[in-house]
Amino acid sequence: MVGVATELKHPLALVLIVIVTCSTDVLAEDSDYGVLVDYESVHGLLIERCRQAFPDSAPALQTAITEWQRKNGEPLGELRRMVQKLVRTPQDGAHLNRLTSMLTNGFKEQVAKWSMTELEKQCTGSYAVALQSAGFDFETLLKKWQSERKDMVRHSFSFDTFTDSPDAEVLDYQYGGSGQFGTHANKEMVQLEKVFRQWNTSGVMPRGEFLYVKWRLKPSGEVHEDKVDLTARLPADITGYRIHFVIKGAQLYVYLISPETDRRPASSPAGPLRRYSDLKQHQIYPDQAK
Repeated sequence: MVGVATELKHPLALVLIVIVTCSTDVLAEDSDYGVLVDYESVHGLLIERCRQAFPDSAPALQTAITEWQRKNGEPLGELRRMVQKLVRTPQDGAHLNRLTSMLTNGFKEQVAKWSMTELEKQCTGSYAVALQSAGFDFETLLKKWQSERKDMVRHSFSFDTFTDSPDAEVLDYQYGGSGQFGTHANKEMVQLEKVFRQWNTSGVMPRGEFLYVKWRLKPSGEVHEDKVDLTARLPADITGYRIHFVIKGAQLYVYLISPETDRRPASSPAGPLRRYSDLKQHQIYPDQAK
């Protein structure tokens, strides 16, 4: 299976993963990709091929599939409901449907293309063994997703040197240690010493436990870096909030911007970030004197 993940790569964001091909070998290694597969359709095709070519193998294979379904059917259904909850727009729904068809059809094409030698191998035991592998264990995967979901929250992370820090060039950045797309600089670009002018990512992503930024000052060429511990600087619920950083000389500033539903009263002074002047702005780093 070859996969290209676009925005918001994390275990729950399967609606944003594009699958080019699908094989049982890869599914046996990573069950995240298999959540959207229509196994009833795939197994129907496999059983039919086995009945026609190796009829004696079909009963045992059907028993193995039935047992797998008994154990994994309910967890698989819950995983799919978790994915469905990520659908926010009709476009998301259409994309999810395309992915489901792509995954299922890719799996079925592999089954249909198996040579008689490979088919005999799968019919007479290999597929039953594969069903016992981690990649087909959706009961365990559900527990994993439920655990990871506790730290998943819809919020935003951004910076804009064009507007906020024209004298600085961002060389590297990382919001939290999840490794999710959009929360860190592209490592290849970092190695090539490319400059990051601005970035904005919004959606369901892990709550960041730290913010790391490395930057260069244009006038002097000086390079600075800072790593901010966010664990005690963010509120318990950051749903809808934005973490935005600004560079002023050798100092990094980190702001927490209120959600759109919590706008700044006209009577309150505006914050330093003009782009978010209609929202409440809280400087969370460096600490301010009380």
